[in-house]
Amino acid sequence: MYICPSRCLTVSDAIEQRPFHRIEKNVALVAHFLQQTPAVAQLSQADYDEALQDTHVRLKALADALKEIMGRGQKAVGRSAGTLSAAHMPEMYETSNPTDLLAAMRRRFANAFDFEAKVEQEGETITLTFPNCALRNVVTGQGEVAGTASLCDLFHEYWAGLMGAFSGRNYSVATLSTVGQCSVKFQIRG
Repeated sequence: MYICPSRCLTVSDAIEQRPFHRIEKNVALVAHFLQQTPAVAQLSQADYDEALQDTHVRLKALADALKEIMGRGQKAVGRSAGTLSAAHMPEMYETSNPTDLLAAMRRRFANAFDFEAKVEQEGETITLTFPNCALRNVVTGQGEVAGTASLCDLFHEYWAGLMGAFSGRNYSVATLSTVGQCSVKFQIRG
């Protein structure tokens, strides 16, 4: 039921249980068991820079292709991606309190998308601010404007899908700001 993208399935007479495994916490044990150095320790700065540039080009191409194929429907693709990704993060379902959920999401995404969260009106409105938005560098590096690029639209809807899946509430992108830092405000639909 929790991965149903249309939220057409509901169960009200049973206690919901999810698999609460934590693969990330076992990485150190696996590395110790295999007696291998993680690949990340073997990469140079030039390797990272080349991979980052390649990622920029591929992300822009993906976003442009989705926009060309889907038109305005690309936002639904971003939201569905968030909803489907949520199914692979079962530890996030341990709470439905918006503040606790966002704290867990901050820990989960700390190495990819660090953000600050502001919860208002008991979770009716949530603002996420990304002090160092990696996608901002991607879109501006490709000559686009942060916040209006197709990749930004996908990213915002992805987060709306994630938050909706974890909280059981339906969020939409209300406003965004790209002055200084990227900031997105989500509001409950309806």
